[in-house]
Amino acid sequence: MCRGTHYVQHVSMICSAMTLTTMSIERFIAIRFPLRARSLCTKRHARVVISVTWVTSFVAAVPIIFVIKHHPVGQSFEHFWCVKWFPDMPLLGRAFELYMLAIMLILPCLVMVITYTWIANIIWHVATRRADMRSGSCISENLEKSSVANGTSNGVQMTPTTDRTSRATPVVPLTSPLAVCPSTKAYVDDDRTRKQVVMMLMVVVVLFAVCWTPLLVNNLLTAFDVIDHLHVGALKPLRIAFHILAYANSCVNPFVYAFMSKNFRDGFKQSVLACLRGSEYLMRSKSRYLTSTTRASTSNSADVVRQVTHRTDSLAMRRSSDLL
Repeated sequence: MCRGTHYVQHVSMICSAMTLTTMSIERFIAIRFPLRARSLCTKRHARVVISVTWVTSFVAAVPIIFVIKHHPVGQSFEHFWCVKWFPDMPLLGRAFELYMLAIMLILPCLVMVITYTWIANIIWHVATRRADMRSGSCISENLEKSSVANGTSNGVQMTPTTDRTSRATPVVPLTSPLAVCPSTKAYVDDDRTRKQVVMMLMVVVVLFAVCWTPLLVNNLLTAFDVIDHLHVGALKPLRIAFHILAYANSCVNPFVYAFMSKNFRDGFKQSVLACLRGSEYLMRSKSRYLTSTTRASTSNSADVVRQVTHRTDSLAMRRSSDLL
């Protein structure tokens, strides 16, 4: 039971870290390769990945069996202490703690930092592009390229005047980004969304590192005799706090999603209401959401058209006055 209990605990620890790492890879594939993800991110492949994760965790936790001991303690009465004990083989204990630090902290954090950084970069550029498309400035930017062949430079057309100085008067063409005023609300909404998603991904990685680093570093320092292995005095409650902090990482992520993701909160609310009021209520809510989204998109498009028309009329009047 001594070895079995610690073995199961380490299996759970390794599986938790591997699950978070696998989720980051799955999110990266889904966002970086959306078309390929349809064939890769399936339920069948998810079952395979889950099975491989558990099997790997059981195998990776095997070394704990060789370092855990049922050690006798006590002077008046004989007691036993189930602890990692390697006084005759200190190199074995140090190698084991370095091994746990690598598979529990260094490798998972490295993979999550790379994948989530890439995801954040993609989300940032996609959100910016979508805001440009919604505001209409993307259209103006594309049309601006054709203005070079029509005698414009840097998006500004130089129209000669009839005054004595013969200076050129800058006229903002229709193809300039200034011709279509971007929708402030669209930019604000998309900017808030991308910042929220990027921040949430960063918090997930930071919380994982914060929750697991104290315990793993404490074990490493104990193995290298920097900290007494009995953890006397204040070290004992501190070690207990490190264990609680490590366990807390298993339940903290849902709270992170709930507090930092409006989509998560809305989805959770809809799920609860669907359970209480039935599936018909959920269908009506989706119908109302699609209707409001369509109306907002139509209204935004109409605003862009009105802006383009207004700029065109102003440009025509300005050109007429220049010719006169």
